[in-house]
Amino acid sequence: MDANTLRAWWAHKQGLDGSLPGQSPSAVLERSGWARSVAGVNPYLTLFARAGTSREEADRAVAQTEIHELPAARGGTFVVPQSDFALALRCGRDAAKIPIKAAAKLGVTEKEIDTLCAAILSALRNGPQDPDGLREASRSLGPEGVKKGMTTTLPLGLGKLQSMGQIRRVPVNGRLDQQRYKYILWNLNSTKMENDEVFTEIARRFYSWIGPATISEFQWFSALFNSPRTWTRSAPSKPPRKPKSASSPALTDSSTIAATTHLSSIIPTISTPTSATSPTSPATPSPIGPPYRPLGIRFRIR
Repeated sequence: MDANTLRAWWAHKQGLDGSLPGQSPSAVLERSGWARSVAGVNPYLTLFARAGTSREEADRAVAQTEIHELPAARGGTFVVPQSDFALALRCGRDAAKIPIKAAAKLGVTEKEIDTLCAAILSALRNGPQDPDGLREASRSLGPEGVKKGMTTTLPLGLGKLQSMGQIRRVPVNGRLDQQRYKYILWNLNSTKMENDEVFTEIARRFYSWIGPATISEFQWFSALFNSPRTWTRSAPSKPPRKPKSASSPALTDSSTIAATTHLSSIIPTISTPTSATSPTSPATPSPIGPPYRPLGIRFRIR
């Protein structure tokens, strides 16, 4: 398949072919994928480029909880549509455990985290609070904590409660391109899907958003194969081998296999490149690079 055909395919799957004008922000994100959000302009550009969405329309969708910024794949924050809230949180749940494990080496126990979470929930019953209003419930982790990037225990409790759907953070001025938040109570019914089911659903969405992509690119987006002991129900005795190439990944655990077995039904030409008009050898890397990378632009829209 030639590069121009691939670019056209990617543009169509991403809604960059003029097929989404006037669509709601949630519909755009359902079609083209979650928008990476790091207090930058990327979510606004994602929506404007595909549907002509104004900043005011995007902010209105955030205020009405049609879309929301949540910790999701790789533990990063993404703006996701309402239909994917539970799945996004499920994807980011294990990432929220990482700092808690690191804090355990500083003497922070699970009981202390549970007590902190209860105190945060109690404080939020009185209304939205910024981190300063919740800090009294936490304690300092001292110089050793600073070395590990953790000054207090507060982020541990906030991260755990967010990943469980019990609280959410909202921008103080309603905008996605800044990093000042308040926290409010939430009651999202988190998904009870098993790990393999989560893998499969994320694979379905990724390839429906992107179109043709390698397993390595899916791994980059999802980070699902990086910690098999965390995700699989029966962990392999040895860590999986790294893929030898972008098109020949090592399928070494049940979750990886569960996620990839659906690719033939989602994108048939991914699994059978010889069916393309001008097939490219599976071992040959794409001449135009990976199809999905967040912009990461950090200027502000006024």
